[in-house]
Amino acid sequence: MACARPIHGRGHRLGHLGHLSQVPRREAAAAAPAARAAGYAQALLARVQAPGDRFHPGHEGGFDAAAIGEAAEVLDRVPGGCF
Repeated sequence: MACARPIHGRGHRLGHLGHLSQVPRREAAAAAPAARAAGYAQALLARVQAPGDRFHPGHEGGFDAAAIGEAAEVLDRVPGGCF
C-alpha cells in the first residue's frame, strides 16, 4: 500500500497488491473497497500458521490455524472482498 498509493496517485493502473509482502491488515479496509469501486471483487488471502511452520525471515505471520473460522468471518465482512 505504501507504494500503491503514490503509483495510483500519478495515474498509473495497478493490477496486483501483495505477494511476498501482503497488504497489511490495517490497510485491507482501503484496498478492497477501492477494488469494489473500480468494479472488481478483491480476492483476499488468509495466510494460516500453525506451531512448527517455517517462514522466510521477514515473512512470518498469519492467522492461527485453530482460529481459521473466525478469520474467515472477519474476511467475509471486508467490503469489496471475496474469500
